[in-house]
Formats: sequence, C-alpha cells, structure tokens
Amino acid sequence: MEKVALGKSGLQVSRMCLGCWQFGKAGWTDVDDEVSVRTIRRAIALGVNFLDTAEGYGNGHSEEVVGRAVKGLPNVVLATKIAPHHPTENARKALEDSLKRLDVSSIDLYQIHWPSPSKPFEKFLELMAGWKAEGLIRAIGVSNFNLEQMQQAVKVTQIDSLQPPFSIVWREIDDELIPFCRERGVMIMTYSSLAQGLILGKYSAKTDLPDDIRSKNVLTWDNSFTKVIAVSDKVVEIARTTGYTPAQVALRWVLQTPGVPCAIVGARTSDQVEDLVKTMDWKMDTADYDVLSALGKEAFSSVSVDSMWNWRPK
Repeated sequence: MEKVALGKSGLQVSRMCLGCWQFGKAGWTDVDDEVSVRTIRRAIALGVNFLDTAEGYGNGHSEEVVGRAVKGLPNVVLATKIAPHHPTENARKALEDSLKRLDVSSIDLYQIHWPSPSKPFEKFLELMAGWKAEGLIRAIGVSNFNLEQMQQAVKVTQIDSLQPPFSIVWREIDDELIPFCRERGVMIMTYSSLAQGLILGKYSAKTDLPDDIRSKNVLTWDNSFTKVIAVSDKVVEIARTTGYTPAQVALRWVLQTPGVPCAIVGARTSDQVEDLVKTMDWKMDTADYDVLSALGKEAFSSVSVDSMWNWRPK
C-alpha cells in the first residue's frame, strides 16, 4: 500500500489508517474483542501499517485490544491520544498508562484529542516535546484544532499531524486548514472519513439509524439529513456504475482531495477491511468527484454548529 510521510517525523504510514474507536466498545453495539483482534491483524496483513486509538475509547479498552493485536508484529505505527481534561501534573501518568495498555516502550504518534476550552493546550505541547526528547513518543499531533489553534501550536513545538473530521459532507478544513498544513508540512489524517456510514446508502430515514453514536451526529438533524441522503444516493449511484462499493467511493473521494494524504476509517470486521483496502487500487472519474464535492458542500452548508456532535466541546 502506498505510504506517505507522517509530517517531519521520519515515519512512513499507509494512506489508509485503521481507526480503532469502535474496538473500545463504549458507544457502539455488537463489538467483540476477538473479532476486533482479527480485524486489526487482517488490516496489517493487507498493508495497513497505521492504527489510531485513544485513551478515551472505552476508557482505554481500545488501546488494550490494539496492544494485544499488534504484539510481536513489526513495522506497525501506533497513534493514540491524550484527553485534555487531565491536570498537567497527571499528564505523564496518562502517557504511561497508554504505554502500558499498548504494551510498547514508545508511542509513535501522541496527540491531544481535543483542545480544552478551560486549559491552555500549550502546556501539554511543552510536556509532549519533553517526552519526545526522552524517547517516550516519536511524533506529536493534535486533533480537532482550528486554524487559530494550529497557528499557536506550531509556535510551541513541531506538529507532525492534524486529525480533523472530514468527508464528502463535512468540509470545515477545505478553505484554511488544508493550505496551512500543506505549507507547514503537517500531515492531515481525516476521521469520520465515511461520515460514520451515513452516506453509504444504509439509512434513508432517521428511523433506520442504529441506537449508537451515529444518532447524535448533527448531520442527522432535520435541516441537514435530507441533503446528506442526497449525497448518499449519489454515492450509491456511482458505486453501481463503477462496480465499486459505496464505502470505496466515499473513501476514494477523501483520498483524492488535494492536501489530504491519509484517511482514518473504522472497520469492525475483516470483510470490511478487505473492502476498504480495494479503494487504493483505483481513481475516481473527475466528473464524479466534482458532483460529489458540490453535493457535499451543499449538505455541509446546512449545518449550523461547528461540531459534528452537539455534545462535543466547541
């Protein structure tokens, strides 16, 4: 699988990153640890060398599952995240707990999960720079930072990655963050790249949504959902005419967007991983890409909040 530079860290990562939120179980349904381990190992066997988790995914359970799955496997790049609620004096313990759960001596990419509205993130970045000097982490990243926060973060230390939400229907990074990151050598690794499955033809009404984290996504609100379903219908149409699956179409659109070198995708089973990996073998027709871009932009313009979930900090 094609690999790209993880910022200026010297690490090379696959353009498809396996997102591991669902393996933490909390907020998700029908997740089994044994299936999760097999899914992770299958992704690695297919060339995915990049895994993203967080201490907050199931109170560390996702990290434990990932650590178990990759134990003894070479050349796997592990990314995890620290929650912003820790007092700075407890931050090192959070790092050490993640190291223990992942069963590694160094974390390849350590990220601030969210910028806290009440705690300056600069102190966290200073601590992370020190841990990097100690060899406890190899690269520093941030997640859910806006342009102003990114501008401040790069003044503190080298930032190798930004993890923002981005999909056909969530386009907040289009105008400012993509150009900024390209100029600064910061690798963008998108999450919710498939809009949590909302654009894959599975749901045509709110009553179809599963009773899990997806039901809280603001894209399912009345003023947005109809336009999101229009995107979903087009994704399904392109999938039918090209012979690819809706998930492959949605992921290909993200990977084909200039300035987006890496996309995180969640998969619960080996079959889902195998389907998504096939995305890497084709390029979407420009006309189809442009149509999806326009429909997605229209859907995103109907969203009146700046977070994908109404309960997330703004």
